[in-house]
Amino acid sequence: MAPTPPAQEPRAQEPVPRDTASLLADGEGRFASAVPAIMQGSPAAEREHLLAAERLLRAVLARDDATPAQQQRAMFYLAATLSRLGRDDESFALETRWLERFPDGSEASLVRYYMADHLRRKGRLDEAKVLYERVLRDDGDSTLGAPSRFYLEQLRGGRPAAPPPQGRDAPDGSVHAKRAVMAPAAPGARYLVVAIDLAADRAADAGYLAAAHAAGAFHGGDVWAWDGEDFGSLERQLRERGPENVLFVARPERLDLVLHRRILLLSAGIDDDWFVDFAFGYLTAEDGAACERLWQRIVTVHRRSPLHGVWWQASVTSNATSLEYADAASALAKAAGFRGPHYYYSTANDDRAALIERSLATMRSASVVEFTGCGDPQGIWLFDDRRNLDDKLHWDYAADRVGADTGSMPRLLAARFRELTLDAPILWSGTCHSGAVCRVFVEADIVSTFGRTARTTVHRLAPRDSLALSWLAAGAASLLVPLGANHGMSVAMEVDFALRNGASLGETIQSTYDDVLLAAQGRLVLDLPVEGEPHGHDEAVMQGGGSNRILIGDPALRPFAAVDSAAAAAEKVTAERTEAGLRVTVERAAGWQPRAWDMYGQDRDRDYRALVRVDLGALGLQDRTDFDARVSAHAPGGAPLPYAMQRAAVEDHAGHRFLHLQANGPRARLDREAATIVFDVVAK
Repeated sequence: MAPTPPAQEPRAQEPVPRDTASLLADGEGRFASAVPAIMQGSPAAEREHLLAAERLLRAVLARDDATPAQQQRAMFYLAATLSRLGRDDESFALETRWLERFPDGSEASLVRYYMADHLRRKGRLDEAKVLYERVLRDDGDSTLGAPSRFYLEQLRGGRPAAPPPQGRDAPDGSVHAKRAVMAPAAPGARYLVVAIDLAADRAADAGYLAAAHAAGAFHGGDVWAWDGEDFGSLERQLRERGPENVLFVARPERLDLVLHRRILLLSAGIDDDWFVDFAFGYLTAEDGAACERLWQRIVTVHRRSPLHGVWWQASVTSNATSLEYADAASALAKAAGFRGPHYYYSTANDDRAALIERSLATMRSASVVEFTGCGDPQGIWLFDDRRNLDDKLHWDYAADRVGADTGSMPRLLAARFRELTLDAPILWSGTCHSGAVCRVFVEADIVSTFGRTARTTVHRLAPRDSLALSWLAAGAASLLVPLGANHGMSVAMEVDFALRNGASLGETIQSTYDDVLLAAQGRLVLDLPVEGEPHGHDEAVMQGGGSNRILIGDPALRPFAAVDSAAAAAEKVTAERTEAGLRVTVERAAGWQPRAWDMYGQDRDRDYRALVRVDLGALGLQDRTDFDARVSAHAPGGAPLPYAMQRAAVEDHAGHRFLHLQANGPRARLDREAATIVFDVVAK
């Protein structure tokens, strides 16, 4: 991103007092007025007060007669205002200048605390530790001490004694009033755990409930009991609480395609934009004790992060022989500190058996595991998926025939992974249905191994036969996997998003949902199958596949630091403020780009794209909601390229406002060609 330009003056035109002291008092007063608006859940009123506060406080700083004491207060409250408006980079820059001018000011420890929080979230951990240590040395007995100590112990790799205080209790009332609850979020801020149909008096549920409450305690969030049926009550809770992250905890039999799809559709309907309004994931395992162990592994990864080490990949190929590349991590993964092998299992040669043995041995030490290929809930296919097209080879579904193998359909089965002891990796899979944990909707893409069905049919997996449950039993800490059919390219796109942005796992899986919703322009249609009813065919197939992907794990887990994509990737994106609005430039090198295929779009003649998401707050455009955009593109020699505007859509999420821009062109013409794509955007 280009350096952040000065923020545009808010458009509110209320009279400005001439006296500097009055300006400052009014600015602080408008800031204080945002507090009850926040508490009452009134974002429009909150925003109105904060924009007015920004204008008044900037006016104080522009006055030649402002005293050092007035400048100190105006800068402090302006930084707080910008933070609450979601313009964190501007706030941090202002706090840095404040601390340079007033290192011994009465708010110095508070300013250092929020600067440390910003640095921690940006992955600048050594700088964050220095500031937390200073806060503890100067003000460790105050209410800043507990959260500072919590984060410092996390960064040092120690076990925190308790979650940091949250909400109105952190820090104390005076600090709370000064910052107007716009503090950068502590780990549990706006975190909700939803326990699905779990009963305290049911012995089998004890471990799931223990994991749910442990997750809530770790993040300082609430645990809310839901029956899994009343989606109206779930929607009301989500609207009232406004969580940033939601963790759904459930027994395997409750987590199926329909439940997930209904939650996904609900998640996009909380506000008025097209996109998902909170990040979410699921916590499940084959029994309660296993669910508790899973949560403990997740906490371990929280403390290890950012991760590095072995990035392990395996794919299925129709190549005549199996292949092994000893160091095949992507440029982004290497820049993030990873290395690791890529194995290709041949469907045409039995040499894959020895390669599978070697690959599973190296998988044990991996920090990240990545599978792509074809498969079903029980295993990864080691045979050609074109068998699905030959009806003469299929049988009618029967529970006892599922997975029947005449010798022509070898698979790498779930039980094989239970022989392993994994080192708590993050595991991605693009093999279809590999996220199913009990209830499998038998679809045409798995007809070879599951059989034909005339109507919607549910097959119930034993835990040992579930790939997802077996990966968890082997020691995986998080899964990003499909509950049903999907396209394996989703894995590459999610990995790219996670590493470029240092994204949480919830944000990472959300990037797939948002891509689907962008293609559907917010009007996503998903089939909700009912056992025994006719098969549905109303959804766009690829959009349905993207919607099927889920996170089994903590949506707040952030295992990777953001990678400098300009140095490590073949695509560089810059954004700058202009007089009319903004300009976004995409410099794309020749070669394959993970997110360049418009996988979920419906225009097959123009399914190659440039897609960017711009943080409007970082450019001082947080208050704008309406934009016109045009695109131009050219090859390195200057020849124009046929990109055309496809989408310009605004997203409000977790206190930030983003602008999604997408331009499309013909893949046959543009695939693998170097290009400069420029979006010129007018903010209305």
